[in-house]
Amino acid sequence: MVGSKKCVWLGTFVLLVASALPGCGSDGSSSKKGFGSDCISDSECDSSLVCATLGSTSVTQCTSRCSSSDECRSRFGVAFCIGAGYCVRDCSDRSCAGGHYCNANDWCE
Repeated sequence: MVGSKKCVWLGTFVLLVASALPGCGSDGSSSKKGFGSDCISDSECDSSLVCATLGSTSVTQCTSRCSSSDECRSRFGVAFCIGAGYCVRDCSDRSCAGGHYCNANDWCE
């Protein structure tokens, strides 16, 4: 009887630890951040994105390198390429996600 209680406890412990591990959603999918999300390092962003410092406020976002706005629009929709060579979300409609604001150049900073 004591042995079976240990097995139940051990099994419960393993499930709790496994469900708390970072990097995977409850459905087993990656929990990496998408385009325009706040980040601290590249490892937080989707594999095709980098974490870059953009704008005057030193905001870091998951983004992609670019050489033209057409590249950004084809990958992300409402986006364009800034002079620093990164895609940014176009916010000419004044909609920016979570704590970002639409700067004078119409991109989310």
